[in-house]
Amino acid sequence: MTNWDLFDNQEQEAESITNQILRLVDYLKCLPVDLLSIDKIEADDVIGCLAGKLPGEVTIVSSDRDYLQLVNERITVYSPIKKKFYQYKEVLEEYGVTPQNFLAEKVLMGDSGDNVPGVKGIGQKTLLKHYPELADDTVFTLDEILDKARASKGNIYERILAFENQLYVNEQLMDLKNPNIPQDSMETIDYILENPTKTFRPKEFAELYEEDDLGKSINNLQIWLFEKFNQLSKYK
Repeated sequence: MTNWDLFDNQEQEAESITNQILRLVDYLKCLPVDLLSIDKIEADDVIGCLAGKLPGEVTIVSSDRDYLQLVNERITVYSPIKKKFYQYKEVLEEYGVTPQNFLAEKVLMGDSGDNVPGVKGIGQKTLLKHYPELADDTVFTLDEILDKARASKGNIYERILAFENQLYVNEQLMDLKNPNIPQDSMETIDYILENPTKTFRPKEFAELYEEDDLGKSINNLQIWLFEKFNQLSKYK
């Protein structure tokens, strides 16, 4: 609920959003899903860690493009906004780089949404013109990108070299394959993975639903709960 007409100031709006998130957690605790939140650790770092640790096929549901760097034969990203699954082919077709080199593209171009600066004057076409290697299956590292810039002539290469220190900062911030997670937090993640919660409490969910006076937001609530979540209780 982010409608300014409903609040007197930003503090009231922020408090409302916080309360809604906490309420959402109450609902999730009634469902057979594992809820993992670690203080002072970014959610994308935790998700990147989980994707690497979970066995078998993994699907990350998010519209955040940063997760495309994790795509491989086992990991798929689904964008709920685009209603599109991203595997190797889709990443290459849409962004011109392979998933293995998607991080390098992001490091050089930056991300305004995350306040991560990129090299001035570099867009996707310009980047691929100077670094066609990013469309290859082999990982083209930041060190190799800088080495090529030193051995080449042109304004773009000069700008990349002038931005060298920031590029290493960008890589550290954006690398989800090697997230910066302390050992104690890693132990918490491992514990959750080894002790999954599969408790399904549809009655308590319905009670929360009634308390919040959600009316007919969900048609046939009990049927919806059974169809959407009962099957999850069977997975280990």
